[in-house]
Order: sequence, then structure tokens, then C-alpha cells
Amino acid sequence: MCEAYKSHKVEGRLCEAICQSKDIIFQKCANYRGGKVVLLAQCNGRCEEGKNVMAVIKTRRWEGHHFEPLNLDTHSNKSLTAESLKIAKTLMNDLIYSTTKVNIGGIQDIFEKLWEMDFTSFVKSARYPGADTVVIESLWKLLNQDEYLFMSVNKDSHFIPKIYGTCGGVYVTEYAPSGENLNSSPSIFTAKKGPWVERADIALQILDICQSLDIDFHEPLHFCDVKEENFGLDSKKQVKILDTDSLFYDTSMMKDLGDPKCKTHQECDFFDCRGWCDIMKGKCVSKRTNNNLQNICEDIFIPRAHNFYTGLLFYPPDEIAAELKQLLEDCAYPNKNKGEIVRTPTHTEVFWKLVALLKRSKSLTKQNRKYR
Repeated sequence: MCEAYKSHKVEGRLCEAICQSKDIIFQKCANYRGGKVVLLAQCNGRCEEGKNVMAVIKTRRWEGHHFEPLNLDTHSNKSLTAESLKIAKTLMNDLIYSTTKVNIGGIQDIFEKLWEMDFTSFVKSARYPGADTVVIESLWKLLNQDEYLFMSVNKDSHFIPKIYGTCGGVYVTEYAPSGENLNSSPSIFTAKKGPWVERADIALQILDICQSLDIDFHEPLHFCDVKEENFGLDSKKQVKILDTDSLFYDTSMMKDLGDPKCKTHQECDFFDCRGWCDIMKGKCVSKRTNNNLQNICEDIFIPRAHNFYTGLLFYPPDEIAAELKQLLEDCAYPNKNKGEIVRTPTHTEVFWKLVALLKRSKSLTKQNRKYR
């Protein structure tokens, strides 16, 4: 990447910080997914002004992945023709819309919303010919990474880690460790590791995210890989979703669930998003049978004996223990079918009861401390 930057083949706001001033210093590899390169770095004053913070450097593993550069026509001075700029805008908008169902608009709008530098100002100030081509190709490589595209389009969502900047097809994001995938500290979701008030607050934030996925976007989002290492805490103890590749818009989810042929319901499942097989027709139905709330209760809030995970809400205060246990059972196993694969959505009423109980438990805990 740095060789490409020095030879004016890639651009981005953080290229100089990574490749020249070394204000972003690589610390270690944290590659926990085969399709991505994930690095942990120290960012000195360039990610958050005046602060030295940890950051995460990400990009796709391009080996074996089909990627088509734009290869647009240019003038003799290597700058893009007007027609090429129109083609780039159309291709970018088509890609953005096909993935997110969001229509951004003109090329300047695309750069303003999905890159961190002003396109026109950058091209005018560049000291080499063909800077507009380099910038367009750099953004094109970023937009061909679903996670970057989702995070950029939805950057105002409170549970999406910030993108600090980019360099070519590499992007640098906020560090929000889960405790398992990026460092060696105890997981924030291990019940015995933190006071109840902190764990209840994390649970309330996760429930808020769950509700947001259902109602705050142009269509519902399905969270299909719910596990503790896909959540993390930022420096302000705000919960973030670390792997947005596991979020799918409803239209896309229903299309994926309805495609395969099947003989059993399990053949229609997409990770934690459970499908349904029409046995008579031998085809999966375009329908998810459980929901995000059910997954979160089963995979985050309660213990799972098979992997020794104690559950975020294990060991609650005695005053709410019995009520909470019943609520979590209702949430994780709405059909009272513990031990089986759940194919029933959890009712919204359970959501609100959980929220109310967790809020009450925080007050109880604080009162108990006061009178000790």
C-alpha cells in the first residue's frame, strides 16, 4: 500500500500518517476472519485530534476475490474525461444502491458522504497529474467492501464504529474491543468479570441496538452472526457492533433465504437467521422464523453450557433473579423448546419487560450500596 501511495496509485486522508509521518503505528495482527486483514494500531493525533488512541486497520483479502477496477478513459494528462466521470458516478451509485438501497446522488455527494476528503478540493491541490483517477479508483476499491460501504452509509448510527480515514482500499476504524478478538483482556461479556450495574447497562444498550435494527433503517436489518466477539465497547463504554458484514437488509435476507432447495429446515438457515423448508415443495420459504431479539437472548444473555459461556446476565441480584430467569427463558425459547433449534420470533412484550426489569435492577443495586 505504501509503495502504491508513493507512486501516486492510491490516495486517502490517512496515507501520509501511515506511510510517511508514522503517526499510525502497526502493533499486531488481529486477523480473526479469513476474508479480511485486520490489524491493531496506535494512532497518534491523527484519528482523534489531540489524542493518542488505539485504532483498527482493515481491508479485504483481495487474493482470490474477483475485483474489477474501473479503468476509465483519461485525457493525455491522465485526468478523467467528463464522460468517464459520469460513468464513475453511475457505477458507484448502482453499487451503493444495490447493496444498501440508498441513492446518494452526484459524485461530490458520494465523496462527501462516503469518503473523508473533498473530491474537488483534493484534485485541485494535488501536485501530480491524474489525481482524480487515483481518487476515484481508491474509493471504488473501498465501495467494493460491504463492511466499509455499510459503515459509511450508516455512520450516524450510534452502534457503528467510526471510520477515521482511509488509504486506497484500506480503512481505519475506531477501536472497540470485545476482549476476545483484539486483545488479551477478559471479555466484557463474561458475567463474573464485571459488576451487575455495568453488565445491565451493556444489556440495555444491546437491547436498544436490537430495536434500532428493527425500526431505524429504511428496512429492517437482520443480525445473522450473534456472538460475544461481534460486540465491543468504545472508550466511552458505548456498545458497538464489530462485524457489520453479518447485518443484512430485509430484502436481501428474504431473497437469500428463499433460494435453496431443501429437505430439512436446517438447510434453509443462514447462520443465526433461521429459515423454513416447505417440505412438500422441497424449497426454502422467503421467511425468517426467529428474530434478532431471540438470538440475542439465546446467544448473549443466557449461559451456553457447550462452550462454557456464562452469559452476560448470569448472577443477577437476588431481588430479580427468579423474574429475570423466567423472562430470559421466554425470550430465548418462546415456544418453551429449550434444547431445540428455535424457529419462533420473540414477542415485543418480552423486550419491554426486559428493559423495565434491567432498569429497575440498576436502581436496586445502587440502593443496596447506599445502605451498606
